Amino acid sequence: MSEIGKTIVSFVWAVVSIIIPMVSGDHHIDSVESVMIITAVGNNVIVYLVPAFPQFKSAKTVVTAVLAGAAVLQLAVASGGFGGMDLNDWYQVIAAALFTLGVWYAPATSRGAVNGPVRVSAGFNN
Repeated sequence: MSEIGKTIVSFVWAVVSIIIPMVSGDHHIDSVESVMIITAVGNNVIVYLVPAFPQFKSAKTVVTAVLAGAAVLQLAVASGGFGGMDLNDWYQVIAAALFTLGVWYAPATSRGAVNGPVRVSAGFNN
């Protein structure tokens, strides 16, 4: 458990996020619940895939961008389902994902840095 505990807990949440809608309420996965499942699975990918495979260091940023879009999507879907989403809602989803990816490419300067802006690679580094 000490080596893979985080992965196990994250995986159990992804499974539970599917089981709960199937056994409670109306016994099917609706739009809002599907976005919740996307979020749980995305979290599992970040927790397991990124540390386990350092060669996929950009995966963390890409999955985080998908999760940012999913967060906005969940609010829009909760307001009226996928059918109730208009172009403005889709702009919000796309903007959340793209600006999260933009953070990956944006330069940054650490406090106290002598050499100015640096580009830091995304993800897990060893």
